[in-house]
Amino acid sequence: MNRFFGVIGICLMAMWSVGLTFAQVYEDMAKKRTVSKRAATTTQIVFLGTGMPAPNPQRQGPAFVIETGGNTYLFDIGVGVMRQAAAAHVDISPPTAAFLSHLHTDHTLGLPDLMFTAWSAGGANSNFPLYGPVGLQWMVTNIQNAYTQDICVRNVCQMFGKNNYQPPTVHEIALKHPTGGPTPPPAAGHAPICNSCAACPSGSNCSCGADLPKSPPEVVYTDSAVTVSAFLVRHGCWDEAFGYVFETTADKKKIVYSGDTRYVANMGAACSGCDVLIHELYWGSETVACGNYMTCFHTTVPELQKVFKEGNPKKLVVVHQVGTGSPATLGIPQCSTSKTSGCVIFANDLETVAP
Repeated sequence: MNRFFGVIGICLMAMWSVGLTFAQVYEDMAKKRTVSKRAATTTQIVFLGTGMPAPNPQRQGPAFVIETGGNTYLFDIGVGVMRQAAAAHVDISPPTAAFLSHLHTDHTLGLPDLMFTAWSAGGANSNFPLYGPVGLQWMVTNIQNAYTQDICVRNVCQMFGKNNYQPPTVHEIALKHPTGGPTPPPAAGHAPICNSCAACPSGSNCSCGADLPKSPPEVVYTDSAVTVSAFLVRHGCWDEAFGYVFETTADKKKIVYSGDTRYVANMGAACSGCDVLIHELYWGSETVACGNYMTCFHTTVPELQKVFKEGNPKKLVVVHQVGTGSPATLGIPQCSTSKTSGCVIFANDLETVAP
């Protein structure tokens, strides 16, 4: 034991003798991370996680990054997001902007990871723009509160006050929508209230949430490289769940993301010949029925076939699969070197897709 402490002491003295403080170590790590940022000249989609709530080491929580013009845009923040980003050599420390489709745990469990990991490991900037449904500010505030002691220790004893933690800047997207869920969007800064089941599929007197009126996407974010718009989807009894339209300035690509949803007419209208439609899938074919969670909250095979026909994407990328199936079951040919349009890709973790 004495020998162990002796070795530690020698190491610390050596570091001190060359003027290398822990603060400098953190600064050096931050510089290296900044230099390693990929400067992509064309658009590409990197899937960090394609899974669902059930733990699967081969499929981490839902998350993907669109890289374009040297920027990184993150959509959904499932568990394992930072380690998957490291494995994919994608720099999201921090992302240029991040977008949440809804506030289910499997889409948000990586949020503390994204908020703290890069900063705590090397002093990276912890502030980034974060977009999502009403209620997101409450979530972020309370995540930060939960780690108050950790933030204090790192600020004072590791960062030495040089890079005090700053939370993401939250932008809550409030689109006009029907209500009826058990946890209606809270007032700003307040907690949501869980009511009795009136719109959840858990009994004979419930519905699957009100039908959505067909409505166009609304722009929620712009910069010199991209425009991002949000539109409403119907994920069971969630009052606010979003799909996103991502459009690039340089190479004029259009990528549409469903988030989690059952069939909505908004999806095909939002895609309208898009380069890539990223969509969830439940490998079932039954019709929507009260009391059936999967059909109330997720898209069945016939529904995705309908979306594909209405949206006419060049590529359909399937993620967040519940169950298993094949291109033949879906009735859509698989993309290949000879088939690059009007086809489907079943995405895997760490896979890259070019629009």
